[in-house]
Amino acid sequence: SSGIAIFPNPVTDNFSIYIPKSFGLFEMKLYDISGKLIYSLNGEPNSSDIIHISKSEADLRYGMYLLQIISEQGIVENMKLIVID
Repeated sequence: SSGIAIFPNPVTDNFSIYIPKSFGLFEMKLYDISGKLIYSLNGEPNSSDIIHISKSEADLRYGMYLLQIISEQGIVENMKLIVID
């Protein structure tokens, strides 16, 4: 396991993703339930290993989403993200 975690999940407003520094450079993609890419981010974990995202920034509405994080080594992590009002 990579140690990646989403919190809180379910999401009501803002959420955070913990990505260990050992994961290195990454690409994060967020898909809606139909498979449409709705948000993406390239980067590397910051000094606290936590990325903060707001529901409005990613234009998230009530429902289930798939969060995919791909490391520079090709490791792929898929996680469900649930958004509630």
